[in-house]
Amino acid sequence: MIDLLRSSDAGDYQCIVNITQSDTGYQFSGTKTAQVIITLPTPSVIVEYNATGHLVDGELVEGQFLDIMCIADISQYIDTRSSVSVTMSWRRNNTVLTNGSDFTISPPVMTNNQYTGVLRINSLRDELDNGASYNCSVSVTPGPSLIAGNDNSSAVTLTVARFDVNHVDISIKTPVPVAGNVFNLSCVIVVPPNFVEDLTSVRWTYDLAASQDVTSENNDATLVPVDRNGNIFTSVLTLDPVKTTDARQYYCQAAFIAFGTVDRTNKDLVVQISPPSVSIVADPPTGPIYESTGYLLTCTATVDTTIVNIPVTASVVWTDPSGNVIPTNEARRQVIPPTGNSLISMLLFQPIDTGHNNDGGTYTCQMTVNSGNSLIASSQTTNTTLDITVESLPPMTVDFSSVGSVEVGQSLTILCTIITIERLVVTPLITVIKMNDTDMEVISNKLYTITTDETGSVTNYALILDPVRFEDAGMYTCMAEFNVTGYNNTDDPSTATYDSQEASDVYNLTVHFPPVIVTIAKERDDTLYAGTSFFIKCDIMLDPLVTIPVTVTNQWTRDGTNVPMGSSDATITEGLNMINTLHYNATLMFYPLDNADDSGMYTCNVEVTAPNSYTYLRSTSASITVMAIPRPVVEIVAMGITEPGEEYMLNCTVTVLDRLIVSPVIIWTKRSASNVINVPPVLMNISNVLSSLYLRFSSLNTSDAGLYTCEASINISQIPIVARSNDTSKLPLKIPIPAVDVSRSRDSNFLAGSNLILTLPTPSVIVEYNATGQLVDGELAEGQFLDIMCIADISQYIDTGVSVTLTWRRNNTVLTNGSDFTISPPVMTNNQYTGVLRINSLRDELDNGATYNCLVSVTPNTPIIIAGNDNSSAVTLTVARFDINHVDISINISSVPVAGDVFNLSCVIVVPPNFVEDLTTVRWTYNLEVSQFVTSENNDATLVPVVRNGSIFTSVLTLDPVKATDARQYYCQATILVFGTVDRTNRDLTVQIFPPSVSIVADPPTGPIYESTGYLLTCTATVNTTIVDTPVTASVVWTDPSGNVIPTNETRRQVIPPTGNSLVSMLLFLPIDTGLNNDGGTYTCQMIINSGSSLLASSQATNTTLDVTVESLPPMTVDFSSDGSVEVGQSLTITCTIITVERLVVTPLISFFKLNNTDIDVLSNLNRPYSITIDETGSVTNYTLILDPVRFEDAGMHTCMAEFN
Repeated sequence: MIDLLRSSDAGDYQCIVNITQSDTGYQFSGTKTAQVIITLPTPSVIVEYNATGHLVDGELVEGQFLDIMCIADISQYIDTRSSVSVTMSWRRNNTVLTNGSDFTISPPVMTNNQYTGVLRINSLRDELDNGASYNCSVSVTPGPSLIAGNDNSSAVTLTVARFDVNHVDISIKTPVPVAGNVFNLSCVIVVPPNFVEDLTSVRWTYDLAASQDVTSENNDATLVPVDRNGNIFTSVLTLDPVKTTDARQYYCQAAFIAFGTVDRTNKDLVVQISPPSVSIVADPPTGPIYESTGYLLTCTATVDTTIVNIPVTASVVWTDPSGNVIPTNEARRQVIPPTGNSLISMLLFQPIDTGHNNDGGTYTCQMTVNSGNSLIASSQTTNTTLDITVESLPPMTVDFSSVGSVEVGQSLTILCTIITIERLVVTPLITVIKMNDTDMEVISNKLYTITTDETGSVTNYALILDPVRFEDAGMYTCMAEFNVTGYNNTDDPSTATYDSQEASDVYNLTVHFPPVIVTIAKERDDTLYAGTSFFIKCDIMLDPLVTIPVTVTNQWTRDGTNVPMGSSDATITEGLNMINTLHYNATLMFYPLDNADDSGMYTCNVEVTAPNSYTYLRSTSASITVMAIPRPVVEIVAMGITEPGEEYMLNCTVTVLDRLIVSPVIIWTKRSASNVINVPPVLMNISNVLSSLYLRFSSLNTSDAGLYTCEASINISQIPIVARSNDTSKLPLKIPIPAVDVSRSRDSNFLAGSNLILTLPTPSVIVEYNATGQLVDGELAEGQFLDIMCIADISQYIDTGVSVTLTWRRNNTVLTNGSDFTISPPVMTNNQYTGVLRINSLRDELDNGATYNCLVSVTPNTPIIIAGNDNSSAVTLTVARFDINHVDISINISSVPVAGDVFNLSCVIVVPPNFVEDLTTVRWTYNLEVSQFVTSENNDATLVPVVRNGSIFTSVLTLDPVKATDARQYYCQATILVFGTVDRTNRDLTVQIFPPSVSIVADPPTGPIYESTGYLLTCTATVNTTIVDTPVTASVVWTDPSGNVIPTNETRRQVIPPTGNSLVSMLLFLPIDTGLNNDGGTYTCQMIINSGSSLLASSQATNTTLDVTVESLPPMTVDFSSDGSVEVGQSLTITCTIITVERLVVTPLISFFKLNNTDIDVLSNLNRPYSITIDETGSVTNYTLILDPVRFEDAGMHTCMAEFN
């Protein structure tokens, strides 16, 4: 009996019976078989999938693979001795599934009494799998004696989300690279777990809409193939090397072709600038570095511009030898940081020091390179150092170099050369003193210059004696001193080293007077005659180097006796003329020469007197011989024998000496019965030596015959001399035989008459029109009126009354009066009847090629005359279509208007003669395409109604007022509507800028104006901006009181012209003067307003004036203010106050000496601090000497001297 039936109990059972009876020996064996068949229950089936780590936002997603498990429980078959066969079949929505590209079906495997089969969906799809039911049907086939249960199945329904960008996590990994390194940017694309689809592409770009990849734009960028690790894709962009321009935004874009899905991300790449190389260069680079000199350290950062390829800046930190950071606001050690894109910083010592401040040691420059770009990180800091050794100052030297002897009047430059070390931060104070036995003079009233070479170590004090005077002789002492109380001669303790030095040199000058050149010359070297003019000239030439004032006198002598000597030498005059400051001449004039006492040896004695009673004497001589005056030469030229009534001339020529001081007296006399000369003589001076006195008889009479005498005399009253000569000539006459002539004339008159008999034929007819002055290019044009005349000749009817009828046709159509035609009745004039047909307005379509016919009928008023036949004639017209070639349009601008005026622009439209049509419109615009009229855009513009005068239409555009902005292009457009014709023209309007108002303001405005002070005149032009309503500039001309234009490049009187749109000019006197340059008087400022526009003409010039009166400088005052007595050890401040006028253009040179009986001591030798302060007006200077403490050797006479030049 089986208490608990199990599947393993199924099978064949056999009952075997063996009976053995030992006592009987009976054996029995028997077998009986029975089969136990068990029917198994239906197996349980579970279908499921494990979504742990598989879901995205709680959902399955397209593209994932999914394993669905089918689990069949066969535990009831567990004790079955024979195996069972389990079959599983899969369906999706009743469709049997098989292995393939979409599914992978694994056969069931038994584990722990369960058969598990797996269906893998190779890649989920929303359209197939979302909502699909996956069913697993399980069939179990047991071994013998077992009957399987029914097949069983189970199913699961899937929910699959459509794949989109929300299922992708894309990011760019970017640490901060250093420029110059090789760097990888990683784009990491994370897809859902079990995602089986691959990427189509990964694209790197600089912006979302870029058409090119990074690798196409950047040759240093390469793309590494995408790497996949499970559900993570990695794309690497390699930058080799990284440059600063690579610091920008990067886009990574991933595409999945299976789903048409693109996801992207972007990230900024920050690049760190690579550390620069840094170096320090010293200036001066070599040689010793001396205290109290300027010294410069230049720190330069250098970057590799191939990788740091953008503009960068730098920041700097300077550290001194003590390790302290040098601040940027320190006065003596100035840190000049890099500016702009410069990577250079400087450390400037003003000055460097080794006493008061110990500047020696090691200096460190620390540079960091920066960028204004937020994506470019500053570089790491780079340091460099430089060791400095500072030495003490070597002594200063002073040396005079010049010739020791010079002539008075020459120009002499006495050169004092002061040599210090290069780059000394103060300028030595130089004092030149001229000393003699009794006096000491500080040189202040001489011209001098101070020049320094480019190194600053050699200072040349040039004392210019031009001209040299006698009093310039003496011993000159050049003293130089300095005390470094502050940089650049300032009293600044923060930049002071308190180094001081003094040195001097002596020079002796001897002065001589240069020679004077005296030469004598005669006016001429030919024979000298009494009565002629003559002079001897003495030229006195001073040496060109003499520029001091001298007095030149002279005395003439003849044979050792002074001339002229009273009345005996009345004909001799002398004169001394100054040609220029170096050239004189003394002239001895003889007017005239006298042969009695003017011959002899003449000497020119010259005396030159210079200052300090210095006299220079020189003489030279020449001799002359004077001859007696010769008689004049007289000659008469006659015309020979002539007849009464004819013209006749007697000419008397007189020749005398050249240069004779009087003219000859010429007289004609006649020897005859009457001794009367009937014509006045006429004098003609031909040359200096030839004169002519002639008698001209216009019509001779018999009484003119006779003997004529011409006498010439020379009478010189100054020297009683008379010289005469004469010549004679006879005037003979020839009497001619008279002649007689008779003539006469006559008149004739004629008369004539005739009779005319007329026969009357058919009248002649002419049809014509007069196109003179009416044709346009040889044609009639539409729109003109035309008068066609029909002329009938009725001269044969002149004595007979007739009636004449005219009939007009166009192309056989009879014409009548109306809007198109005006027919005038025939009128008789000069035996002709003339009728007129007026075509009121020609039209191309009607009149071109049309024939106009006139038929004439004549009816006599007397029955006895029979008229001829009617007659006709015609004319054919050629009419051109009206177009713009028949219109002449122009804009008339009569002149250039001045801004502010009322001005008319006239548009003149000329149409053909006899044109009857009117204009439709005239339109004014600023350009061809504009939609608005000028009057719509310009409130100051008005349009006058069009005026017609014959064939001329005039449209006037009035600008009231004209403004500068009205200077532009204007279009006039005329429309003739009846022909649909528009013609236009354009013209530029040039406007002249209105003259400005101009004023001058002086600075200082009131009070006296002293010479040698700065003075400013400001000239301002003002324009009316309502009419000059554009930006303008100004040009200026300054005129001085002499009427000369002041040039813009003059140094002392600086003309500062207007700049930009400023209408202000200045005249700056640096300084104003009344001595060497007389600046007093009236100054004129002339302003012209200009514009850069070619259509704006410059204004007329406007002038204004200002009177300037310059006064001489009042004396400078020097005053000491201090106690005269003090105890040793006390503190004493000695103040020297120098007062000058305000605005003096130079600073007084102040020298401070302490004198005793044997010595003179310059202030620098006292080794005491001092200060110089000047008030804001520049007129009060306080020189303060501080004696703290007072010592015995401070006693003495302290001298404060102030001078300026």
